[in-house]
Parts: sequence; structure tokens; C-alpha cells
Amino acid sequence: MTGNPYLRTDEKKEGLKGLEFLLHALRISAKDEYYWKWVIVALLNTIQAFIVCSISGTAGLGALRKDSRVKHLKAYESGSIEIDEPVLDYFPSLYKKMKSELKFASTKEIDDDVEKARRFRNKFIHFTPQAWSLQIVGLPRITKNSLKVVEFLGWKPGHFHWDNNEREKAIKLHNQIIKYLETFH
Repeated sequence: MTGNPYLRTDEKKEGLKGLEFLLHALRISAKDEYYWKWVIVALLNTIQAFIVCSISGTAGLGALRKDSRVKHLKAYESGSIEIDEPVLDYFPSLYKKMKSELKFASTKEIDDDVEKARRFRNKFIHFTPQAWSLQIVGLPRITKNSLKVVEFLGWKPGHFHWDNNEREKAIKLHNQIIKYLETFH
């Protein structure tokens, strides 16, 4: 325990901690296949955090749903202190907006794998009473392809500002994840 009574986070920390947890879950998944669930959850959380960092803009509104963005701008322009909680756009819209605004040269394979990861993540998070089996053999490829989005947004070429040594830490984690994924065949 750190002694800090608060859990503090922001979109950059979500991305960086997401990479850390993804690597952690990936290492455990070699011994316990159930941890692929947490690999997928961490993967989508990480991608979304990197997208939010990259398209939010200086006003912090670029990743919000259009109706939420409009409400916030109207409240700001009118000087109102009554501002609704911001509502983040849905992942498919964020992904599409990122590709369009930042000119991410995706491929059909990357888009398909990101979508598969999103669907799997939703099934895990919104789990209904059922038995479900997910074939693991394709998950390393899906994870590796999906991480190309993180690489593009974070440092190749990069679309947001990192603090201190965060960029280097993210690159190191990413490289460790990719190297580890290559051990799955």
C-alpha cells in the first residue's frame, strides 16, 4: 500500500497502466488461459485511452459524443457552472474518428482484429448467463494487430504529448508484449 488514500487516473495513465496490466495478464495466460480475458479487456482499455489522448484536443471535447460536446460548449460559452457529466463516444465511433482525423493507414486485417477484440471485450464485460468457449489460437494475432493502433498513436509517429519518461516506458512495455506474443504459436 502506498499510503495514498486516492486512486488517481487520467487518459494517459489509463493507457500506460493498461499496457502494464496487459503484459502482466499475458504472462499469466501462459499458465492459465482464463487470463486471456484480461488481456482482451486491458487491450481495449489501452487502445481507447490512446485514442482519447490523441483526439480530445486542447478543450478535451474531441472524444465526447456529439450531444455531450455541444452541451459542454454551450455551457462554456454561456458561462454556466451547471455542466453535465461528459459522455465519451462509443468505441467504434472513436476508432473511426481517429482513423479519419489522424490518417491512420489501417488494413482490413487490423480493423477486423480490433473489431473482434472489441466484441470479445463486450462479451466479457457484459457477460450474460451462458457457457462460452473462445478459441485461444487467434488471440495473439488479434492482440498484436490491435497494438499497431497504440504504436501509431503513442510514438510512430505519435499524436499526443508524453510527460517525463512515460513515452520510453510505453515503448518498452509494447516491445515486451510483442516479444511475448511471438512465443505463442
